[in-house]
Amino acid sequence: MGSLSKLSSCSSLIRSSLGRLRNPTNIVEQLRFGGDHPRVFRKRPGQLLVNRIKDVVHFYTIGACLLPFGIYLVINHIIFGPCELKDYPTEGPPPRYWQFERTVPQQLFAKYIGNSDLEFHEANLAKNVYDATLIRWRRLDRRVKHLQGERWDYKGFHYRPITTSWIEYGEVLRNRFTKQQEHYGTRWLQCFRDENDIYLPFEKFIRKQFEATGRVVKDGLDQRFEYFTSYAKIRLPDFITYDPFSFFGHFGSYNVEIRERVRCISAEFGVPMSTQWDSIPYFYPIQIAQFALQHYSRNLTDKPPKVKSIQLDQLIEQEHAVKKDESSVKITSSENGVIIALDDDPSFTVLIFSWIPENDDAAFSVTITDQRSHRTVKLMYKFVEDRRCVWPNIETDDYNEDNRKQDELVFTYSLGKRDHFSFQTIVRDILIDTSKALALVEPVSVRKDGTQNGGLKTGDITLLSLKFYGDCTIRAPIKQQTKAHHEMFLRASEWFLKNQDSQGGWAVPVQRTIADNQLVLAAGWHSAMAQGHALSVLTRAFHATQDSSFIEAGEKALHLFNKPASEGGVKNSLFGYDFFEEYPTVPGTFVLNGFLYSLIGLYDFSAVSPNRNETMQLFNTGLKSLNEFLPLYDTGSGSIYDLRHLSLKSAPNLARWDYHAVHVYLLKWLYIITQDKELDKVVERWAGYAHGKKAKHN
Repeated sequence: MGSLSKLSSCSSLIRSSLGRLRNPTNIVEQLRFGGDHPRVFRKRPGQLLVNRIKDVVHFYTIGACLLPFGIYLVINHIIFGPCELKDYPTEGPPPRYWQFERTVPQQLFAKYIGNSDLEFHEANLAKNVYDATLIRWRRLDRRVKHLQGERWDYKGFHYRPITTSWIEYGEVLRNRFTKQQEHYGTRWLQCFRDENDIYLPFEKFIRKQFEATGRVVKDGLDQRFEYFTSYAKIRLPDFITYDPFSFFGHFGSYNVEIRERVRCISAEFGVPMSTQWDSIPYFYPIQIAQFALQHYSRNLTDKPPKVKSIQLDQLIEQEHAVKKDESSVKITSSENGVIIALDDDPSFTVLIFSWIPENDDAAFSVTITDQRSHRTVKLMYKFVEDRRCVWPNIETDDYNEDNRKQDELVFTYSLGKRDHFSFQTIVRDILIDTSKALALVEPVSVRKDGTQNGGLKTGDITLLSLKFYGDCTIRAPIKQQTKAHHEMFLRASEWFLKNQDSQGGWAVPVQRTIADNQLVLAAGWHSAMAQGHALSVLTRAFHATQDSSFIEAGEKALHLFNKPASEGGVKNSLFGYDFFEEYPTVPGTFVLNGFLYSLIGLYDFSAVSPNRNETMQLFNTGLKSLNEFLPLYDTGSGSIYDLRHLSLKSAPNLARWDYHAVHVYLLKWLYIITQDKELDKVVERWAGYAHGKKAKHN
């Protein structure tokens, strides 16, 4: 009651406050329906929905689709450019799965985000194997059930059904066991055991594990197995003293032309064109120098060639051929050409003649009979600039069994751009040209040493005719020979004169990657091995011709030996000692065999160099570095190809046995030059490694 009495005193205040309140409905109505006041808010639900749809469509069309797609096109087609198809690399590690994608964005997507086409392909292959396994087991399942019915094995005592879970569990166990084997370096092998010993398989284990080789030799009625620690035969120089004007090492046994990586012998320059690091043929200076030194050496060691001279009387008797003077014949344009019959002796496969092509239509062709298939092969030599060097007149993809049965196959060799306005000598080994041409359309196996197995041999072809086209002048006589080592050496030597760059070197026109792409040499790099080989060629060319231009080219070639690799030269340093690099990367790789060849080239050129002191100083500097570095290449059981493990902190790059044999040969060669006893000790020790000897352990 007391509280109520207190509230009664406030009632007057409450009534006055409530009296001041108004009806809110009246206010809203005044705002909405006042005569001179605009409407505050208009409801438009349809327009809100349309705007929302527009915003969503605009976002997903422009922001999420067209704009990213446009950015992708700019990056893919403008920044990175079109993709290029390359051959599968023959050296170094195999490409990763994401490197098979066509564009750089696709490679990045496959590497970091999604799956590549290769992974999808491998997944499909795995699924096919899985399905095939299931089908095989189900077939066995049905067969067992059938046998159960035949044999009344109604209780299934001899049968347990195979399920997919059993197969998956078996795969898990197998993979787990395989990983354990790889982790601990163990392998399971089937061996033979008798009472006294255990015998391991040679082909499946010993050959690969120890890089050994062996063969079964018949000795009368008995057979014996010969085991060799090295698959490469150790050869030593067969000369006691070395003459820089004599044959070059054992290059007399080389045959550069038949190497698989040699696409052809250039019809323009008469030197090999390589496809070692690029599918498009290019001029590789080391290969060209080896080609020249090979022919120089074989010219000294082989018997003189047999020569048959063909006079031009056959030409004069034909239309479009006019005798110009006592020794030359002028040929005018003729659609059918002017033909000369050649000697059909299969040993005379080299053609030599001099001519002046007087217009771009001038050309010549050689017709050959392939005695193996009794087909006719026609080789056309035209003035056309084409980097392919040689190509068939039909596309390689269209070459099938029907084409193989054709009576005549036609191939074209590029003579380059016509810039000769005086007599030019043509030297072609038609046997090699035919072999390289047929290799484009017929599969040819490759031996382990990189030479082509199954190529043409002497006696496989006979030359039928030589035909000239267009306007040209031919000088008598046309020679048909068994070989032309001297002429081919001179043509290769002239290539070094015509193609020396401003730095005094012969650049390699393709990119070279080393050590799993950790080191990259951009196109245009120089090689100390190429410089050394070139000096050996120029020295012998001067000796053969007494042409001082070869000496001048050699003097220019010395400049790169004094130029650091970082500045485009071939010199690197290790522990304060200079090293002439076959691959002048930064940091250096210090390849041993290329360094040794460069030293031999410097020694060769010192015999004719006007600045002999400078040349010998470079040679002695290299020898000093060699004596310091040789222990770094010794593994105690073999040798190391280079010293990338010092510069890149990687695993050592062990030399294969064939490269180890090259190391031994070159070190012995340098010992003959210098009479350095330490080099001879290394030669004896390293030669012993190839025969199973090893350094002592602690």
